[in-house]
Amino acid sequence: MTDVAAIEARLSALAGRGVQIIDPRQTYVGPEVRVERIHAGVVLHPGTRLQGARTFLGPGAELGREGPVVAVDCVLGERARIDGGYASGAVLLRGASAGSAAHLREGTLLEEEASTAHAVGLKHTIVLCFGTLGSLINFCDVLLAGGTSREDHSEVGSGFIHFNFTPWGARGDKATASLVGDVPRGVLLRERRIFLGGAGGMVGPREVGFGAVTGAGQVVRKDVPEDRLVVQPPRAVDITYSSEHLDAAEPRARRQVRYIARCTRCWRGTGKCGWPGCRTRGRMCGR
Repeated sequence: MTDVAAIEARLSALAGRGVQIIDPRQTYVGPEVRVERIHAGVVLHPGTRLQGARTFLGPGAELGREGPVVAVDCVLGERARIDGGYASGAVLLRGASAGSAAHLREGTLLEEEASTAHAVGLKHTIVLCFGTLGSLINFCDVLLAGGTSREDHSEVGSGFIHFNFTPWGARGDKATASLVGDVPRGVLLRERRIFLGGAGGMVGPREVGFGAVTGAGQVVRKDVPEDRLVVQPPRAVDITYSSEHLDAAEPRARRQVRYIARCTRCWRGTGKCGWPGCRTRGRMCGR
């Protein structure tokens, strides 16, 4: 069987399972994709490319509504969407969505009904239920929690960057994660929402408490306690610098251990925090 014939056979098998393929001539499904993991009601728009044996699309999942999509080893729950862009090793639970020009890398988890607008890049980032990210956002090594519903949720304004790299040491510190809310309280969906104002950023590792608001147009360089409105003015700095410099005053190690502990609770689904996502994802992935 030729490559073209093999692709057509896979597309026919998906159509036979109730998958809606808008234009088979502009849709690619790799030979490693397991057809039985693509469920009835899935919609594949023109320009969709599915790859990876771990790919899973739940009922009503949709790819490519606003532009081409490449999805590699991704898990999309019921009615989850990627409107356009590239995703690899990402998980979107029921009703979660990513806008056009998304760039979702390994370790990205959008829980139920979490969403992003267009041109959002995520890696090693967890957005708990209902969390919303605006447009033109770059998050690497962030956990976002807070809020109680789709109408009352944590949000990040457009044009926000999490800076997770510092130049200290011989090669630099490349993973300074930040907690915006936390897992043990956030998963219960009864905490105050958090708002990070847009056109700004945050220098990790930071911790932002529930109910906090940061004003737009600033770079957050200090922790923000719960229920505080904060606008931090920039500080002028002009000092001697060396690449061997180590910032001993920044408690990076302790913060990273805390961040990893929060993420581990999510991924392992121990039940200690009552987070329902692991059980949901387990059913979807069949793991």
